[in-house]
Amino acid sequence: AIISRASEIKAYVEKHDFKGKGVRWVVIDDMDLGQDPELRRRVVRTDSTEGLTAKHAVDAISRLNS
Repeated sequence: AIISRASEIKAYVEKHDFKGKGVRWVVIDDMDLGQDPELRRRVVRTDSTEGLTAKHAVDAISRLNS
């Protein structure tokens, strides 16, 4: 399931030409997608019992600004 989720995300990004458009993006998910080398620096992993916290939001914004 993790591999297919990572593949789905990468396919979506490629289909919508995020690189060509200069789009900054992150992935916020409770799955450990950081195993995928292409996604590792873009993944903010949440906890399925907590959801998105202020700390996760700060991390996501930081990654978008770097």
